Amino acid sequence: MNQKAKEAPLYIQVSSKDNVAIIVNDGGLPAGTSFSSGLTLTERIPQGHKVALKTIEQHAPIVRYGEIIGYASETIIQGSWVKEELVQMPAPPPLDKLSCLTYSGPPLKKFDGYEFQGYRNPDHSVGTKNILGDYNKRAMCRWGS
Repeated sequence: MNQKAKEAPLYIQVSSKDNVAIIVNDGGLPAGTSFSSGLTLTERIPQGHKVALKTIEQHAPIVRYGEIIGYASETIIQGSWVKEELVQMPAPPPLDKLSCLTYSGPPLKKFDGYEFQGYRNPDHSVGTKNILGDYNKRAMCRWGS
């Protein structure tokens, strides 16, 4: 039995709100593949491409990352490949109406026991030095040759 036949079929669903997921198996998966969730592929789907987790009616939102990424140009059957031509992109908002941030996530926990070892710029931004060197020569200089 070859290695690919042993691999469990896998997809990535980022949010419970998502109605699509990404096929992650090397080389994709053939039609008829069933997942532990009960989803069965209706057609071959390449690796890295979207699969409909449920039937998405025409004009209904396509949701990934918990956000609308487009609208179905026709009904997309559960288990089908969500091809680019089946996704109508939403109209972009005018630039002057574009918000910079809609969700910043939960506050980050403080890191105890760490300190910043970079530098602060006059404009209050920060940076770090990228030190390039040949560690073998450094060791030779340190220990002699």
